[in-house]
Order: sequence, then structure tokens, then C-alpha cells
Amino acid sequence: MKPLPLVAILTTVAFQSHWLDDLGTGDPDVAGRVVSAVGTLFLLGGVLLLPRRAGRLALALGFLFTAMVSIADLSGLGVGGAFAPDVVEHWRSGLGWGFTALVAATLLLSVAGTAILARVPQAKGQ
Repeated sequence: MKPLPLVAILTTVAFQSHWLDDLGTGDPDVAGRVVSAVGTLFLLGGVLLLPRRAGRLALALGFLFTAMVSIADLSGLGVGGAFAPDVVEHWRSGLGWGFTALVAATLLLSVAGTAILARVPQAKGQ
């Protein structure tokens, strides 16, 4: 498998965790599911549409979207727009170290995917 589709699929799998963490709490995270669906549609749609320009655009939007959501999760951005006062405490008790590592991996995969996308030339005639 080529690197770009592989990174996009790995990013999608990691990004699904952004709503799975709420399943154990009994709190239905509708917003998390919508966010996850949007990122997934962009990333997997982009993989399916490669090497067309629409596929590259969808991947770029998907990587950007997943990176922004990951940054928001890691910074402790709340529903009202306020950030966590203590980020390390947010990682330790708010997210938990395992989930923090997974969100950080999602962010790194998104950045790597964007870099690969920028380096892969577009197919001629597309």
C-alpha cells in the first residue's frame, strides 16, 4: 500500500477514538460522533477519490480537520470555548494518559499525512 492512503487510514482509525472515550461514561456524545463522521468522510472519501484533485482536496481537509480537533482535545478546549487551566492535569485526569497518547498520535499522523500529500505530485491531467 502506498504511504498516503496508509497514513489516511491510520489517521481515521485513531480519530475514531475521539468519541469512543465517552462510551463508558453513559453520556451519549453526539457532537463527538458528528465530528468523527466529518473527519472520516473527508479522509476515507479522499482515499477513494485518489489520485484525482477532489481526492487530494478531501484528504487535505480531512488532515486539517483531524489536526484541529486533536489540538482542541489536547489543549482542553471546552464546550464554552474556555481552555483547561492546567493542561497537564487535563491530560492526567480529564483525558487519561492512554487517551492523551492516542490523540497525540492522531495529531502526528495528521501532520505526517499533510506533509506526504504536499510532497506527492498530482497526477497529470487531473
